[in-house]
Amino acid sequence: ASGDEWVRVRVAEALGRIDRPLDAKKLAGQLDDRSAAVRRALVWSIERRQRAGRVPAPDLEVLVAALARIAEKDKDPDVRAAAWVAGTRVMLAAFDGLGEQAGPSLAEVQRIRTRLGLGDKAWQVRAAAGICALDFEREVLEATLAELATDEHPGPRAFAVAAAAALEPNADGTIAGAKLLVDRVAHETNQRLRLDAYDALVRLSGFKYPLDAKPWTDWLRDPRPYGEKATNTPMGEYVGVTMTTFAGMRVRSQRVAFLIDLSGSMWQEQADGKTRKAAVDLELERALSQLTPETQFNLIPYTLEPFAWKKTLQPATPQNVKAALEFFKGCTQRGKGNFWDAWQLALADPAVDSVVVLTDGAPTGGRRWNLELMRPLLAEQNRFRRVALDAILVDAKGHLTDLWKAMCADHRGTVHSSEL
Repeated sequence: ASGDEWVRVRVAEALGRIDRPLDAKKLAGQLDDRSAAVRRALVWSIERRQRAGRVPAPDLEVLVAALARIAEKDKDPDVRAAAWVAGTRVMLAAFDGLGEQAGPSLAEVQRIRTRLGLGDKAWQVRAAAGICALDFEREVLEATLAELATDEHPGPRAFAVAAAAALEPNADGTIAGAKLLVDRVAHETNQRLRLDAYDALVRLSGFKYPLDAKPWTDWLRDPRPYGEKATNTPMGEYVGVTMTTFAGMRVRSQRVAFLIDLSGSMWQEQADGKTRKAAVDLELERALSQLTPETQFNLIPYTLEPFAWKKTLQPATPQNVKAALEFFKGCTQRGKGNFWDAWQLALADPAVDSVVVLTDGAPTGGRRWNLELMRPLLAEQNRFRRVALDAILVDAKGHLTDLWKAMCADHRGTVHSSEL
């Protein structure tokens, strides 16, 4: 009942974690909150409570009806998508309880629900239909992934690639998602996604064919994992793809936002009398100078607040690269590091498909700074769009590095350690 939206968001999210009984009717009644962020957090909490077995059978019918209404009528597509996932989970639990009393078969309900989601005009809901399909029978899941793989938006396509790469082998031992992954290598227009599909094929098959559709199409005649027998191209060498390197990390995307933490440690003087910020200046200059004009990028340095070079991605022309470097070299802001708000600002640009963050590892400012709590929040926020997250950690060690590795793995990304 708080008038502060932030309080309501925090409470709505916490309801998904606490192990206490909740009144289903009261919870459903709060789904009319005027804030989309609150509604989405509540829907996610219902989903998590159901997955944890904290929704009693008598409450299922109430929540199914409430979530179905939100999934159909909410004005915010992200809320609708979240309600689609939560509603499917609760619906499946309700059907499990019905047993022989159910009207249509559960498999038929699954098919109908998936088809409805895939036909939605909002790409978020189409991606949500894919997430729902993970709980369905193999036939429904594979048909869903095949359709999402050619979706007009990269979010559903990214989900399809990741889910296909994670499929269990077919009954005859062949790689289940092979055809979909080869098709993405052949036709995918998003560079990051194409490389994801290629890497998955190399990992699943053991072969190291070039980044080219023909050898993989030939391999599809018998797509089994044979181990490392073909060595035409070392894994990670992408023929015909130009990539840059930032502080030792390969930047795999052509639609990338660079987030750079300028909190206290970046201003410490090193043995040579120069600050880490000066070293980052040089690394960034090397990285941006290697970008092709087809690449679009943005710079978002941050302390307690993010301060972006531009509002949206810009083509990597020589003029833009020069202007971006001048902007960053002139940055003198200091303070605590607020990664959460910098990430939000990067995602505000719908063209961004990858984020590369350079940080000493520990967020220290802003409303969200605890990485252990931040990880599931980021995963839920990004599960429909699936923007990739890579991290360059400067002198971070131990548990902190492990947290970043887990968080980046949730978002198709990796961690690179650097001493600068």
